[in-house]
Amino acid sequence: PRLGLGFQLPTVISPMLGEGCFGHYGAGGRLGFACPELGVAFAYVSARFWPDHAQPDPRVAALVTALRESLGAPAPAQETHTP
Repeated sequence: PRLGLGFQLPTVISPMLGEGCFGHYGAGGRLGFACPELGVAFAYVSARFWPDHAQPDPRVAALVTALRESLGAPAPAQETHTP
């Protein structure tokens, strides 16, 4: 993962809301992050495990997309750093 002062940073597989965000991904698709520039924090936990670490959990991806759209934030650039 891409790290910054102990936190994970956005990657192509897990872009959060884009550069400037930081957080941490947990096992099985869990995620918590903050985006100070947008004034928002997000957390997701689930009782069901997402086993494919090469692909983002579609449940989290849908929620982050909905959050991004509700904030009117642009989609992260495709060139976000690789994991």
